[in-house]
Amino acid sequence: MDWGTYDRADLEGPDFEGTDAVPVDPLPEWQWIWRAWHRLSAERPYITQGFGVPMGGTVIEGRPGVIPWSAVERWAAHYGLSQAEMALLDRVILAMDGIYLTHWAEKFKARTQK
Repeated sequence: MDWGTYDRADLEGPDFEGTDAVPVDPLPEWQWIWRAWHRLSAERPYITQGFGVPMGGTVIEGRPGVIPWSAVERWAAHYGLSQAEMALLDRVILAMDGIYLTHWAEKFKARTQK
């Protein structure tokens, strides 16, 4: 599968310097999935959540949800993916979302328990 050439900056995520996060550098044959996950993250729904604490403190913010299957289907149709490629993309995006959402929840918990 040929997806053309990329500017390396398009594939890089945020600056991880000073954090314990490890940047991911996918193998070239898997960069199409990494690119799809990053681009489809804009389709991710956010669910409002919040809680109050004694003495009037309140935390309200959006919690990210999983990338909808319909967004993955549109992506696959746009790029002419086969059914097998679309199924692979869907499964990997779900797995990546699981890791992302777990990481987000851990950061939220650490931020709110100070």
